[in-house]
Amino acid sequence: MPLGACWDGRGTNFAVFSASARQVSLCLFDDGEREQRIPLTEVDAFVWHGYVPGAGPGTRYGFRTGDPAHPDANWRPADGVRSNPAKLLIDPYALAVDGSLDWGSSDADAEELFDYRWADGSRNDTDSAARVPRAVVVDPAFDWGDEQRPARLLADTVIYETHVRAMTINHPDVPSNERGTYKGMAHPAVIGYLRDLGITAVELMPVQQFFANRGAVNFWGYDPICFLAPHGAYSAAGYAGQQVREFQEMVRSLHQGGLEVILDVVFNHTFEGGGPPPGSSTPSWHVGPSVSLRGLDNGSYYILNPASPAGQVPYYVNETGTGNTVNIWDPTALRLIMDGLRHWAEVMHVDGFRFDLGAVLAQTDDQHSISVFLDLVAQDPVLNKLKLIAEPWFGDPHPQMLGRFPPLWSQWNGNFHWDMRDFWKTTGNTRAMTNGLLGSPEIFNAADGERPTASINYAACHDGLNLRDSVSYTDQGQHSWDCRDPGQSGDDPEVRTLRARMARNLLATAVLAQGVPMIFYGDECGRTQDGNANAYDIDGPITYMPWGDLQDSGLLDFARRVVALRHDHPVFRHRRFLQAGGGVSFYRPDGSEVSDSGIDQTNPGTVAIFLDGTAIPDPGPDGTPVRDTRSFLLILNADWRQTDFVIPSALPGDWRVELVTEAADGGPGLPLTRPGRSMLVLSRAEAAD
Repeated sequence: MPLGACWDGRGTNFAVFSASARQVSLCLFDDGEREQRIPLTEVDAFVWHGYVPGAGPGTRYGFRTGDPAHPDANWRPADGVRSNPAKLLIDPYALAVDGSLDWGSSDADAEELFDYRWADGSRNDTDSAARVPRAVVVDPAFDWGDEQRPARLLADTVIYETHVRAMTINHPDVPSNERGTYKGMAHPAVIGYLRDLGITAVELMPVQQFFANRGAVNFWGYDPICFLAPHGAYSAAGYAGQQVREFQEMVRSLHQGGLEVILDVVFNHTFEGGGPPPGSSTPSWHVGPSVSLRGLDNGSYYILNPASPAGQVPYYVNETGTGNTVNIWDPTALRLIMDGLRHWAEVMHVDGFRFDLGAVLAQTDDQHSISVFLDLVAQDPVLNKLKLIAEPWFGDPHPQMLGRFPPLWSQWNGNFHWDMRDFWKTTGNTRAMTNGLLGSPEIFNAADGERPTASINYAACHDGLNLRDSVSYTDQGQHSWDCRDPGQSGDDPEVRTLRARMARNLLATAVLAQGVPMIFYGDECGRTQDGNANAYDIDGPITYMPWGDLQDSGLLDFARRVVALRHDHPVFRHRRFLQAGGGVSFYRPDGSEVSDSGIDQTNPGTVAIFLDGTAIPDPGPDGTPVRDTRSFLLILNADWRQTDFVIPSALPGDWRVELVTEAADGGPGLPLTRPGRSMLVLSRAEAAD
């Protein structure tokens, strides 16, 4: 103990779990790629372990399972056991991985990574060591200095979903050798940009070590192989352990800049699932390449279908849509996940996690009650203090679990996402929109301890059309609309004006809604993916942050203003749900009040929402009452026609314009004649107590 490679200053203890292997060997590699095999003869509770004096940071290693003299005793695919001593395996507890997979140039080359022959499923005895990267012994100790974690309240958080490579690869102020890396992400120019925008937390798309399938590009990184290791290709300093220190330096710099770090983590599946890689013409044997968990203990780490016909190879249960599912009902796999989370929190100092396909981790074997994973997180003294965000759906065809996570958790609110798009393009309903602006109390239940901060609100995210494309292309599945002119040609000035207004509408409603706003990188400056709603495999200009002349400076200025408005006024950051008449009220265009339940559920939607700065029910962190210096009136006109609004007589005062989503601020006076599909934010001063 602990599992993995643990250096003590004199040597390294190597420990790996396998309940199915008959023999496990540690494989050490020198600079000339000569391999030294050391049988691990000590076994306790199915943990195979051994101490190697003199082995220290930088030592490269792997494991092999099974006895080469008796391979049939180890490789029993009909029993779900795939211990093949010809396959070099990466330590699942590796803290760093040196290199990537080498698929070679032919089917014969690629087949070396598989424990079976593609043609007939028989055992593949070709050695894979030349094609498998090495795990690296790392000293994770790091001088954090006087680093202080920002530790912001969720209600005060503004998240920026981004990608290490995409965010920095084209930045003109980042040195060329640092672009696309952790070091680039920590550059003062990048941190300054995020701070100027008002961001308080970066949510990094996957940085756990991942691989790409043969002939494919895995740009997003949602195919991990090592849950504890930072992805080596994002390191400017090198692969052989330097990526760990560079990641820590990035976190320290972001913290010093007041920014928290949230990792988008993938614990529901791994790279090993699926079958033969693309390009092969052979049938699938319900398994993929054998490079780590499958060769160590296939049945402990993955869910195998117990109903496979007798004599046939058990196939993977595919709850994730990616080929396999990590077996969270097995204590070994569950321990790997929990150890990984604690490592990122305690050793790497991250501030929270967004769980890809979090619903997979939340289910039990009967898919009805809350899983032991959620119970473990709730009682863990390290993890239960962090920001925990779930993607609340399975892979197809399972239903989502939005609103079904326990109170500690926030959730990506896909309903808010679609409802806002539908409202502004006049195909949704006003009631759904107002519910979303109030933190979605119809989804998240205050009686169960949930708060508006359970809702992560976004106009766009990595999964689907980004903001600019959602107003440039019509796609029913994306709830998007091209504003009467498909694509990016922009020849019609009226279309350009409408698109700009629609983008500002969506951005403003996401940022000013109760809950936690999230901005997808580049949406604040008009980045386009040319209509691509699934750019997971594109490492190129359409997925890169458009620094320089490609930025929409008008939209960027608007984004800064609306985020600053949220930060400056606690009326947009309630920590408990508002009730109609108790801090919020609703009005028709003629100024007459309407109840929440009476809001018209049909479109076109027009409504004014009053947020009372003097009626904030939740106290501040020090227990004293919270009072805003101003109250706000949000006037939303989703009708395509111009609509006249009247300031309600119940709301007298000197109202001023804070934001409009049309191009100009409206000139002198209040711009109460509202253009079609526009939003106006007014405020009035409130007397101090």
